[in-house]
Amino acid sequence: MQPVLALSMAIGTFSMAGMGCKAFDESLLDDASAECNPLHPGPRPNAGGDGAEQLFALRDVTLDQGMAWRTTGWDLDDICTDAPEFETECQPPSAGDEIEVDGVSGTDNVVAHEVIPFAIVLGIEIDPPFRAHMDQSLGVTLLRVRGYDGSGNDDRVEVTFAPAAFGTTPLADGSAPAPPTDGTLPPPPAWDGQDYFWADEAAFVGGDPESPMIRDDNAYVVDGLLVARPTDRASFFLTAEGRTLEVILSGALLTGRFAADGQSLEDVVLAGRWDRNDLVATLGGLDICPGTSPYDRMLRLLELQSDIRVTAGSGGPTVSCDALSVAIGFSGQGARLAGLAPALPRPVNCE
Repeated sequence: MQPVLALSMAIGTFSMAGMGCKAFDESLLDDASAECNPLHPGPRPNAGGDGAEQLFALRDVTLDQGMAWRTTGWDLDDICTDAPEFETECQPPSAGDEIEVDGVSGTDNVVAHEVIPFAIVLGIEIDPPFRAHMDQSLGVTLLRVRGYDGSGNDDRVEVTFAPAAFGTTPLADGSAPAPPTDGTLPPPPAWDGQDYFWADEAAFVGGDPESPMIRDDNAYVVDGLLVARPTDRASFFLTAEGRTLEVILSGALLTGRFAADGQSLEDVVLAGRWDRNDLVATLGGLDICPGTSPYDRMLRLLELQSDIRVTAGSGGPTVSCDALSVAIGFSGQGARLAGLAPALPRPVNCE
């Protein structure tokens, strides 16, 4: 989009390096004349079986996607916003502001397109601090998948989401070690598929592992792609030294492709509608703190780049956008669930 690209260039030069997480063949980028068909996961298959429980630990978070933002995520509003019509679900909050265009096939991902590059221009390191915490098993989200038959197509599976309290390697005999009780971390995971993780007990009603607060009991797998919708406005946490980024999404969609051996998930994407007020409230997680010039500049940018409604279907030609589209990339490493445990306190922002 020429207007928004001009805005980005005015803000500064941003990172062009990014991770894949591509929804489909990037060669389609070159076919500007192709008709836009909104990009969605494949439809639910007609049959499925059963299978053993699997656990995946999400790591390798990718917020800084460079130009890959255009193919990271999904069409969230069933509209391809692009020239010449610039059809939208809603209007920019301030009259005269330019309309944010979509990525390929309507992909909605303005946070990676505009917000993260602006933070980088401000000199803020994005992915490495979060990844460093993940390597230590902090800021990791656990996905428990039940009922998948491994065939590549399954009409119904259950997916539970929970923050990890911590994780570590197994004992010499392969069993789970006792969790620490003194508030320290155990040795870090080896990330080889054999690690044990404890889920944060606060993510389960009454500490009951069968009563998760965030789940989708009607997820499915199509052509090897896991498709799940987390509980609306559930919190996902990314942590770094002195920082906690709380991601609260409406209409969230999590997808990830089972690796050939079924032991890991590739190209995992968490996409959804991020209420602008919620994003403002967690700016400290990007090391952007109230009372500073970067904070004031980011507030204006978030208003400029609001491209979607928090509630799907609530827009219209005179209705202002109140949310930002986002798609966050991960990889999913196979792991084993040891149980529930209290999580360590998350870092407090802007202290």
